[in-house]
Amino acid sequence: MMYKQADISVQTNRLRLAKAMGLIAASHLDTVLDKLKDILDNVGQGIFQRFLSIFSDSFRAEESDDVHAALALMYGYAAKYAPSTVIEARIDALIALALSTCTTLVSVEPKLTVETQNHVMKAMFGSVLCLMIQ
Repeated sequence: MMYKQADISVQTNRLRLAKAMGLIAASHLDTVLDKLKDILDNVGQGIFQRFLSIFSDSFRAEESDDVHAALALMYGYAAKYAPSTVIEARIDALIALALSTCTTLVSVEPKLTVETQNHVMKAMFGSVLCLMIQ
C-alpha cells in the first residue's frame, strides 16, 4: 500500500519509502522481500512496455527507471535494518540447497557429461545468487 501511494518520481519520496520498507524488514523480512519481488516482477512487464513504446508514446521509460531506483533503495534498507541472523539463515539455506543439488548431479545415473554438469552447476549457482539478492 505504501508503494502504491508513494510518488516515487520524487527522490525524497523514494528515500522515505525505502527507509520505511527497511524498518518493516527489521521484523518482517520475508514479507518485505515478497513484496519487493512482486514489484520487481511487475517492472519486468515494463521492459515489454518499453519495447512497445517504439510504436507508441503511452509508456514513459522514466517510470521504469524510478521503479528501479526505488527498488535498489528498498533492498538496501531492507538489508541494513533486517536482523543479520535472519539474512545469514537464508544464505545458509540457499547454500545447503546448492550443495544438495551438486551432490545429486554427481550421483545421477546415467552419468552426465562433465560439460553438462558444469553447465547445470553454473545455472544453479546463478539462480542461488539471484535468490540471495532477493
